[in-house]
Amino acid sequence: MDLPYLISRHKLPVYIGVSLLILSIFALGYFLWDNKDYVFGQLGAGPKIAAKVAGETISLKSVKKLASDCGISSKEAAVLLVDEKVLGLWAADESVVISKNAQIEEQIRISGKPSTNRCVSLQATVNLLREKLFQNTKKFREGKFIVVNFGRYNPQLPGWPTGATSEAERKKLLKKERTYADNLVRSINNDLKGNKLTFEQAIEKVNGDPKVGINSWYATSAKSGPFTAVDYIEKLGLLRADEVRQKADALSPGEISEPFVQKVPTGVVEGKGSLVEARWIIAKVERVSKGYQGTATELLKKTREKYDAKIYLK
Repeated sequence: MDLPYLISRHKLPVYIGVSLLILSIFALGYFLWDNKDYVFGQLGAGPKIAAKVAGETISLKSVKKLASDCGISSKEAAVLLVDEKVLGLWAADESVVISKNAQIEEQIRISGKPSTNRCVSLQATVNLLREKLFQNTKKFREGKFIVVNFGRYNPQLPGWPTGATSEAERKKLLKKERTYADNLVRSINNDLKGNKLTFEQAIEKVNGDPKVGINSWYATSAKSGPFTAVDYIEKLGLLRADEVRQKADALSPGEISEPFVQKVPTGVVEGKGSLVEARWIIAKVERVSKGYQGTATELLKKTREKYDAKIYLK
């Protein structure tokens, strides 16, 4: 065996040791830099830091104040503040909006009354955003419907007295209602395609219409407005109907359907009945979830990691 080979063989452990040392120095340097605010705080060179999200720090002072005000541990307070920021960033990226009514309802559920208390308000916001995130463990769609009802004078609709005194009058009134609905939907669809109306403005126009809107005879019928992930998952409202779900399933986020007519059952005897045309619908899908393969806890953990969330409290 030649001498150079023996020398290089004996030096191999040294090379490995030096390489590991260099890597360790780099790793330590990265950790110290990535967590410099926390390190400086521990060294007394700055405020003490309890957590960090996407480069934004959460001071230990703010965590302790929240913990004291709410009667919870510092760790629980830090988690609340972190999730408020993490889920707020996620909601902004995914165009998720929590309505004012939903916020108030959750505050009432927590405290028994609407509250401006920081503790209740923060917990309500985090609860609602976590619920929105956890919905992504299932497949769903969210969006909006424009609904123009016209089926008031269809025959035998249960609980829908027509007021018509004869069959001829009923048919005449049915045709009149249908013509009005056809013209309104055609006008709205043209305005949507011509960018003269946004989808939300179209919903307001229909809901404010004196003949088919929320103050019309159709006040208790299906309404124009949003459909949520819960509506889709649990098949509520219009999404009970397979034909409506199929139309929604065919749309990509941001896409608007062509107007389509929904049929509803007339008076049913022993589970049998006919279907009649009752309303025009235009659907728009805004969010689509493919379904996360994992638990809600795992999804929350991954979302925290995505936005570089760190909690330094033990």
